[in-house]
Amino acid sequence: MVRSRCCCRGVAVVHGIDDVQAGVRQLWTGKKVESFTFQGIKAGAQLAGASANTANSIATFSDIGLGLVGSGAGLFKVLNKGTKVAEFTVAESKFDYFLGRVVEGNVHSVQRSAQNLRDLTTLGIRSKKQLAQIFATTLIKGTEVSRSTNKYGTTINKVLKIGKRGQIQTSFFYADGDMTKAPKVITIILKIFKKK
Repeated sequence: MVRSRCCCRGVAVVHGIDDVQAGVRQLWTGKKVESFTFQGIKAGAQLAGASANTANSIATFSDIGLGLVGSGAGLFKVLNKGTKVAEFTVAESKFDYFLGRVVEGNVHSVQRSAQNLRDLTTLGIRSKKQLAQIFATTLIKGTEVSRSTNKYGTTINKVLKIGKRGQIQTSFFYADGDMTKAPKVITIILKIFKKK
């Protein structure tokens, strides 16, 4: 049991380093960069006889799966009901805030974090994985309700209805207004619909 945990941690660390180096290269060049993990899995699938599209899908699923082994903050790649991949970043501290894990510090922040947890639970969202999927769906299919730009970048607010229970508004920030790069999730606003 200890050996498998160590192996998983080792894989997570190596994959995390690979994601970081790919992110740094992407930041440096301004172009989309695939991680070495992704490239290796894709090449292996093609050598095994998979088409380019199938190999790309296999590499995407594998890269996502390895990313879930390590639960740190960073770039999320979520396949969203089909073949479109949503890429975005979320700081681990934001997940703590969204999921009610802020229990000390500023009183308002503690209370707001607890309210977020209550509202997310009402909407049926109880985990980081579920919330990341909501962010992915919102990024791809959400309704844009506002957009603002300042000297730091562009913030786009999108809303996604969660059944008949409520909706989540997510703010996606694009540094320097560069819409080709993965946005950062900066805040959510939850609205619970009243029962009639």
